[in-house]
Amino acid sequence: MSMKYIIVNHGGAERVYIFDESVQHIHFAKTISARHEHIVAAGFIRAAAPSGCQCLGVSTSLGIGSRGDEDTRLVNAALGAAQSHRI
Repeated sequence: MSMKYIIVNHGGAERVYIFDESVQHIHFAKTISARHEHIVAAGFIRAAAPSGCQCLGVSTSLGIGSRGDEDTRLVNAALGAAQSHRI
């Protein structure tokens, strides 16, 4: 399963949103009420075992790309946090 992501700046803190590849970045951004100027990165997530995932690419619908390693660290941290909160 391939995924996409958006990173939004909320008052100086960056929040990661991960969603299915079938959804366009711009449509997802609208569902979370993210204004275009607050989106700092967007792209695609590729599995990169054993280190987690890798962020890459560009959202053509938003005209914003991945920041590479910086996004990869944030997304892996978000996925790790989500995994540790599962019961």
